[in-house]
Amino acid sequence: MNFDRYQYVDLDAISEIADGDAEFIKEIIGNYVTTVSDSIQGLIDAVNNTNSEKVVFFAHKLKGSFSFVGASELRALAIEIESNSLTVMELKTQINEMILLADKVDVELKSILDSL
Repeated sequence: MNFDRYQYVDLDAISEIADGDAEFIKEIIGNYVTTVSDSIQGLIDAVNNTNSEKVVFFAHKLKGSFSFVGASELRALAIEIESNSLTVMELKTQINEMILLADKVDVELKSILDSL
């Protein structure tokens, strides 16, 4: 399976791990789609409540999700947020960027699901 035509996700690694098993890839994408929006909302709530422990928790959780689907730009944002060295304003800026990129990743993942 070749996913070179996608700009925001790289699923070649998952395809390799799954040995090209389309059902396994569908399951991974399905899990991603159903959990990431809740985790982003948890991150937003943590920032709004100035709960740095939860900010780190959700950023770490998202970093793993983004890594698994090859969303490297999102992963980089999660790493920066997880570092816990940003001001609240910087966090909000990064989260807004994360939301925009996550929407683009979702579009690509849905396209991949449709092609499997």
